[in-house]
Amino acid sequence: MSLENPINSKLENPLSFEELMVLIQDGKYNQANFQPLTICHLSRSENQEDSQAEIAKTLKTENPTIEEKYLRSGSNNVWKVLTKKRILVKIDKKQVLNVNLTENQKTQLQNLCHEVLKRDRA
Repeated sequence: MSLENPINSKLENPLSFEELMVLIQDGKYNQANFQPLTICHLSRSENQEDSQAEIAKTLKTENPTIEEKYLRSGSNNVWKVLTKKRILVKIDKKQVLNVNLTENQKTQLQNLCHEVLKRDRA
């Protein structure tokens, strides 16, 4: 199976699948679930990319008490945090998961994100 697609071919220094899994597993998400939700959202999206507005809809669905303006504004640190960790890159005004994934790896990643979400809700 080829990993090439128009977005992934633009990644300059992508993480390995193993690096990404370790970052997610070892992450601390006690304040909000935005990071694992964003990663899971992008892993399901075409070319592992989406706009901040579309990702914010997922965050709002999972966090109905969060004010909409917070999700749209620059005060939402999820973009900065995930970029600093090299999990996200911004390409052509879209947030892109900074890793090349096979379909099997996408499933493993989504399963890990769901496990982290369950763990941190407990």
